Amino acid sequence: MRLCLVAWVVARCGAVEPFDCLSFDLPLQILLPSGSNEYELAMLNLELNIYELVRSFGNVEVAVGAGPVGTDVVVEANAAAMYYAPSGSEFALAAFELSSVGTRLCYFDDGETPLECFDTPLNIDNPYAAVVVNRTYFYAANLGRRGEENSQLYSV
Repeated sequence: MRLCLVAWVVARCGAVEPFDCLSFDLPLQILLPSGSNEYELAMLNLELNIYELVRSFGNVEVAVGAGPVGTDVVVEANAAAMYYAPSGSEFALAAFELSSVGTRLCYFDDGETPLECFDTPLNIDNPYAAVVVNRTYFYAANLGRRGEENSQLYSV
């Protein structure tokens, strides 16, 4: 079952598949490996204490809004969260800074499917933390640090 991203995200039925959470029973993290310039989604192997690659976010195919799929460079990726759809499917989202359009909220899966991104940029670049509650993606950077720039909670 594909997610049709209508109104809440983008007006298209993209190719993003539900995230296969049952295949990943260990912690997942978006990270930038030491010595690399490509972000990746990795699973922490607790027995070996190493990260195992799930998917790379270097030069990726991206669809922004209802626009066509094109190639872009992920400059930064962070603030990942899961959306639990009413159908029971789970979808992964994160803030991706793309070289051509800035920071957007995007859906992704555990394959090499193009990112499906919101039309509008997020209120801040490169948030650190996020959570989805119902159909609202909350994100922040510097939350709880008085006097810091962008020290508030934002939502989409």
